[in-house]
Amino acid sequence: MHTNQKRIRFWPIFIAATVCAIFLVLFLTRSPREPSYGGKDLHVWLGEIDRLVFRVTTGKGMKLETTNAAINAIVSMGSDAIPWLRQELRMRDPMLQKIVYRLPTRLRPDWLERQVASPDNPSLWERHRRAAMAALILGADAKSLAPELADLMNFEDPCSPYSFALARMGQDGVLPLARALTNSSKEFNALAALAYTDASTEAAVPALLCVLTNGGGYVSIQDAFVNARGAAQVAVPILQAAISHTNWVVSQSAESALHVLQTGVTRRGEKSFLIRVDWKGNWGTFLNE
Repeated sequence: MHTNQKRIRFWPIFIAATVCAIFLVLFLTRSPREPSYGGKDLHVWLGEIDRLVFRVTTGKGMKLETTNAAINAIVSMGSDAIPWLRQELRMRDPMLQKIVYRLPTRLRPDWLERQVASPDNPSLWERHRRAAMAALILGADAKSLAPELADLMNFEDPCSPYSFALARMGQDGVLPLARALTNSSKEFNALAALAYTDASTEAAVPALLCVLTNGGGYVSIQDAFVNARGAAQVAVPILQAAISHTNWVVSQSAESALHVLQTGVTRRGEKSFLIRVDWKGNWGTFLNE
């Protein structure tokens, strides 16, 4: 009888503890609230941004030139935007979508295919890239998002806002960009980003040397060595040997990079130019607006 009374008293405590645990889990895993500014949610402001223009100065980073209400709103939200942006960057395709699109085409009923988004779901694709544009605007203030951007570069696509956002994050962005150099589909944007950052690129030197000596055709790789002079002891012997390479691209790139490491500037001196980046991933350099 005594044991039964103990059991009766135990169950209310157990149920209460379970309910508390459930509420605690729900509280800790709840989705971050989307921030707003001036009566508009962040995603609305992001939808108003078509492109961004930056001034790039060799070795001194990317300075945002574009100014408008949407950019001012995102800058004003600042750190308040980070949790929601992290959630957007971490968003992945639903499991049902993955299952359906792994099926051979002949086994996909039309009605089922219409129920799920395509592998390049515009909404998911757009959410990732819009969030990356916000990180690109925030620059170093968004450096805690570097792992999410690096993850997207590894598993999704070589979208330039991912690379350039990492370039604007300072030292936190250098290693992810260095890793991207090992992927041929991503190395072009990653190389440009390393040339446009104001952070030390010493950690990327081993990967930069691999790109340079494989003769891939990136003569402009010299710009990525401007902030890597501390790694000269490692890089100089390799560059000196590469100058005599039979591939003229390797030879010329090695000679230019060696000049940068020895003098701190490219043969053309300090360069300043504009780049235009849109949320779709298109980008280009030009002299004036």
